Amino acid sequence: MAAVRGGWLAAAVLVCSGCGPGLVDGRYEGEPRLALKGSTSPPPPEFEPFKRQLRLSLFYAAKGIMGPQTLDGLVEHEATGQSIELPWSLDWTIYDEPEARHLMTPDFALGIPVVYADKNGNHHRDADEPMVGQAGGTGVVFVKRALSAQESPTRRPAPAVFALVAKPLPCSPPPAIAPGETDCGVPLAEPCMSDAACGTGKCLTAEPWPWPGGYCSLQVTPGGCAPKTGIVWRSHAGTQASYWVQRCETTAECRDPYVCDPLQKACLPLNNVSLRISPETRVLPLCQPGPGMTLPPP
Repeated sequence: MAAVRGGWLAAAVLVCSGCGPGLVDGRYEGEPRLALKGSTSPPPPEFEPFKRQLRLSLFYAAKGIMGPQTLDGLVEHEATGQSIELPWSLDWTIYDEPEARHLMTPDFALGIPVVYADKNGNHHRDADEPMVGQAGGTGVVFVKRALSAQESPTRRPAPAVFALVAKPLPCSPPPAIAPGETDCGVPLAEPCMSDAACGTGKCLTAEPWPWPGGYCSLQVTPGGCAPKTGIVWRSHAGTQASYWVQRCETTAECRDPYVCDPLQKACLPLNNVSLRISPETRVLPLCQPGPGMTLPPP
């Protein structure tokens, strides 16, 4: 389920594990690690020259996640690449973990899906080949071994994992707010169409991304109620407000089609990746500092 609207190419995503061995161009590629599925509508007219040259790859932030990023500062993982045409039915399987050159630290890597114009057809982005799309709110994280908050680039503990995560990553210690002993009158993560369906809470529908079916939450306020099954999640859009959302350890604990973000331990709409279609080369932020914090200069 996807569409090009106002410069955005949206693609629905499913995470697949244990899907069985795969063949790509007749070659055995091993066991799939991640599978992304969805579709797109026809591209805007200005992308017609690139229509048959587009390629999708994971690009890794090997130099770090703090500060502004450019595509030239990211490292492509060519083994994840796939040629695409628009309109396009997305079926993108990731078989390969990042290599040493993609790692930000010896045990941590963050990748983003990028679409570029592969003008010379060499299956590698050269310096003169423009980026035409990038994932706005979703990335791929690889953590080789469990990391403590002191070891993790995000300043939060990270389990050993290769999975989809919400982007930008929260790059500060989690708020020191413990869940309470009641539900605070809010059915966290339940479907909703308006705040009225969420008791004393708020119905999230579009901030900072679409929430399929609506999502009951509770805005964090000083001295406010803290739901017993919740965890604090902070939006990176608008006022950057913080909300109580459903806490999780695995996706099985989340309402379908929500996914458990392994870094934030929250049920979030990670199965809906949006690729921003734009001629600019500025990479959208990878890191969200905590309240009152600023990112260092590049």
